[in-house]
Amino acid sequence: MKRSLHEVAGQVPRTLAVGLTPSLSGLLAGRLMERLRSALPGVELKLFEELSHALIGHVSSGKLDLALAYTVPHSRMLHSEPRLNEALCLITHPGSRFDGAGPVTLADIAGAELAMPNEGDLVRRLITEAMTARGLVPNVAFSLESMQAIKDMVRRGLACAILPHSAVAEDLQAGALVIRPISEPALTRTLFLIRPTESEPNAATAQALHIIDDLLDELRREDRNFTVATVPA
Repeated sequence: MKRSLHEVAGQVPRTLAVGLTPSLSGLLAGRLMERLRSALPGVELKLFEELSHALIGHVSSGKLDLALAYTVPHSRMLHSEPRLNEALCLITHPGSRFDGAGPVTLADIAGAELAMPNEGDLVRRLITEAMTARGLVPNVAFSLESMQAIKDMVRRGLACAILPHSAVAEDLQAGALVIRPISEPALTRTLFLIRPTESEPNAATAQALHIIDDLLDELRREDRNFTVATVPA
């Protein structure tokens, strides 16, 4: 409230703080900042790159005005709207037994050694729950906090991984990794656009919301691993 009053009075520059996950930052950060700067020349822009749980906390506390985060729990502190579903895929190294075309099933990869995030991570929880529902147990060879470390294990041929395409896009373009879609079942995580519920968006935030929606629509058209997320009935 103090910051808003000061901004109205012209005592401090207006600011807009936006948060992105690391995988989205590589895809959107440059375009987002460029368009926000063009649309909001008088606003100081701040960009934070954090994992989803940290972004959710920062929005709830008021540190961030907006954020894009995955699988956001219901909270009275947050206004959250689903924007995109993102598919999880099998990531392997060129020449591995999984190097090929077409989808693989969870049963196909149940015996594969996996490099996975630590317990409590959203992606790991989705994978574990899906496998458990089918009487399967993930073969976790490495539990790693770092996304870069997970990808390095796969590049070295020490394990496979189940990750979103956005996390490995540059590695795929360089030919360092191979991606396979997963079916039976398809695994997805939902991307939400979140902001605090305590106040209505000001003019800068409202403009940023439109810009982010346009960028997400572009991302969906560029990458078939993203699809439109619908609001549950």
